[in-house]
Amino acid sequence: MLTVLFASHNGEGVLPSTLASMAATTPPEGGWRLLAVNNASKDGTEAVLRSFADRLPLTLLREDRPGKNNALNRALEEAQGDFYVFCDDDVVVGPDWLVQWRRVADEHSRFDMFGGRTEPLWPCDPPQWVLDEVDPGIVFATNGHMREGPCEAVALFGTNMAVRASVFSGGVRFNGKIGPSNSSAYPMGSETELTLRLEAKGHKSWFAAAPKVKHISRPHQM
Repeated sequence: MLTVLFASHNGEGVLPSTLASMAATTPPEGGWRLLAVNNASKDGTEAVLRSFADRLPLTLLREDRPGKNNALNRALEEAQGDFYVFCDDDVVVGPDWLVQWRRVADEHSRFDMFGGRTEPLWPCDPPQWVLDEVDPGIVFATNGHMREGPCEAVALFGTNMAVRASVFSGGVRFNGKIGPSNSSAYPMGSETELTLRLEAKGHKSWFAAAPKVKHISRPHQM
């Protein structure tokens, strides 16, 4: 079984698109669960999540300590199955997203960490200078240029990544002091810190081109 985990802080504006795409994706062999963590939201995030309870295998959790990594660690307490898929609350997943993740997990048993393809989704046309001057991989967490195969841990983005459950069985967790923390400034690289730590312990990474998501880049992020 797969477990999908994500955190949301004040995500009511993007969550409907994310959850609708998950409701439309084909279930993988062995089934799946969705753990969504309301991370100290002050908007309608929880109401949006609850509105999808009859369309998704959803367990709604709450973490009042600010920080995406704190929220993901809360989700890990409830995760089940052999393979954990992580994403953000502002992605639109492909119709075969989970089927492809299941296939990748089964075909590449020597690897414990996986990055999936993330492409940009522009709700409005971006300014030309953004397309010409900005590195989309760094700024918008996209990696459409990457090819299938072994990769470095830094190539895994939290928009679309997966880790075998066995990696977390010994108590490994995200670092709660790194990453989005509901403030205007925070140390970046929350998933990277984890994947580099795991890589140093000998866990290998694989980039999978088939499990795809589109990352919503909102106008204010321009």
